[in-house]
Amino acid sequence: MKKPFSIAYLLLVLSFFGCKMQNNLPLSAVTDLKIVSTYEKELELYDYFRVDAKVIKNSGIKWKTSGLGGTYSWNNLDVKVKNGYFKKGYVFFERNEKVKNVMVYINSIERPEIIDSVSVSIPYVTKIKLKSERDNLVATEKPTLNCEITFSSNKTYSTKNNKTLYDKLLIETPDALMFTNNEYNWCHNFYDVFYNKATVKSYLKSNIAISDSISLPIDYASNLVFKVNGVYGRNGQNGEDGYDGTLEQPNGFHAGSGQNGENGYKGADVLLKIKSFPFDNDLIYKIDLYSANIHNKAFLNVSKGASIQIFSNGGKGGNGGDGGKGGNGIDGSSGISPGYGGDGGNGGNAGFGGNGGNITIVLDTLAEKSKQAIYIENSGAIAGLPGNYGKSGRGGRRQSANLLQFIFTGRSGTSGNNGLSAQNGKQGQINWKIE
Repeated sequence: MKKPFSIAYLLLVLSFFGCKMQNNLPLSAVTDLKIVSTYEKELELYDYFRVDAKVIKNSGIKWKTSGLGGTYSWNNLDVKVKNGYFKKGYVFFERNEKVKNVMVYINSIERPEIIDSVSVSIPYVTKIKLKSERDNLVATEKPTLNCEITFSSNKTYSTKNNKTLYDKLLIETPDALMFTNNEYNWCHNFYDVFYNKATVKSYLKSNIAISDSISLPIDYASNLVFKVNGVYGRNGQNGEDGYDGTLEQPNGFHAGSGQNGENGYKGADVLLKIKSFPFDNDLIYKIDLYSANIHNKAFLNVSKGASIQIFSNGGKGGNGGDGGKGGNGIDGSSGISPGYGGDGGNGGNAGFGGNGGNITIVLDTLAEKSKQAIYIENSGAIAGLPGNYGKSGRGGRRQSANLLQFIFTGRSGTSGNNGLSAQNGKQGQINWKIE
């Protein structure tokens, strides 16, 4: 018969394991509580941190909250926060220079006198600095700027590696730029209005006295390259080879002809309009470039070596496909005459080369003096190559034929013809107009 479990027996066991009990409290009572602050994130980057608690019962059993891998419920604890608020194991705070630290107090609801606290120092922003990786912005590239933020912890972080830092800032772009979705882009009318510089101003949201600004010149010296070349014509497919003869069909089958090569496509016609104006002893081109449904705009500083390059060459003609080989006739045997060979296929015709596109340039008298800044290629393309003829199929022969029987072998097929050649494309026209 089993002995009944007794409190005395449990006390003896707990005493054996060195647990110190308070005899005037039940075993389930809380006797100690410790706050454990776990900094999962760097406090400079995130406006919250995690806290957890270890709770010891009178029975000696230790409990932990979820962040420490335990199951002890926050409903059993009372959490108070100075300079912040608590939610599901996390303490959230508002960062500013007036908040030097956040105090967290946790006590047992069952025994309020069991309490622990922790003070967490909060780094605040002391300086912001706008930076560019180069001393100007290139008009043909996406603008790149970054902001470095320094904290009271003497740590500096950059928006280049962590764009969420922009959430702490107000960004103003009064001229050439706009700032949306934590990145910079050229403003909507950037290619309609000439901006010689781009300015950015940055303010700390929590204290606008902490600010910085930067103004960078815009580099319009990059080349404008516009390619609207004609597409190459596709090569023709080779003709299929004819099948060899069989007992049911002794003669070899005729081969298929090669497919004609596709003609090359014409280069697109282009209209280029240029208006020029001087700026700080430089000559600026305002560009409007049209082709089909395309309208490109740009400003170019030709005094700094900028140029316009237009490529509207015709597309190369496709090669004709080769003719297939005729099938061989079946060899003769006793009672079976040898079969004829199949004809070879004709080669496909070559595709014509595409013509170059026609280019029209409308410019003013000032731009005419710098025509050398405009480079044009609108050549006609070469034609494709004609396909080769297909070889004829061999006529069948008699087995163990003597010299006389060789005369009566099956007739071989005829070879196909080569494909026809084609003409190269013609160069497009270039028309200059002064307005």
